[in-house]
Parts: sequence; structure tokens; C-alpha cells
Amino acid sequence: MTNQAVYIELQNNPAIEYDRTTIGKPFEPDKPEWHMSKRVNTYLVDCLMNYELNKANNNRLWELFQEDFENWDENLFSLGHKNVRTAVRDFMRDNGINIGGARYIS
Repeated sequence: MTNQAVYIELQNNPAIEYDRTTIGKPFEPDKPEWHMSKRVNTYLVDCLMNYELNKANNNRLWELFQEDFENWDENLFSLGHKNVRTAVRDFMRDNGINIGGARYIS
């Protein structure tokens, strides 16, 4: 299971762009100005933190994930840093979501 240390590591990793001005804000996939790596990374980490705080797993985790990423496509996910996408994938797998052999979440 992901923990606070993982979030801090992702947020403080100099290789990962992170936008502290959008922490906690809803992502706006229909607005091209939101299609930036730093905003995608920030939103992905925010979602991970929310899932963990709410102890989401199995069906509830799947429902939250679908709501959070309803209008996302593979290109938008690909803007996220691979370490962040891997953390999301691992959290999903560790909490009851079968995503097959996916290398990353998308």
C-alpha cells in the first residue's frame, strides 16, 4: 500500500514536475492549458492521497478512479511522470483492482 513517504518522495523528486498551485483543485481535461506534465503529476498524486485517506479499495476504489479520470485519454495519462503513473498502478493492484500486466496506468 502507498504511504505518506511515497507522496513526499514524488512531490520532492526534482525529476518530477509538480505544480503546487493546483494541489487539491479539480483537473480540467477539457482545457488545454491543464495538459501539462506538472499538473497531471499533481493531480495523480492528489488522487493517490485521497484514495489512501479514504481507505478506498475494490469496488469503491474503482468507482473513485472512474470518476476522477472520466474524460482522460491515454495521451493525457502519458503526460504524467513514469514514477507517478507506476505508483498509481501499484496502488490499484495492491487494493483489489485487476489491471492485468499494464506497465503504467493509462
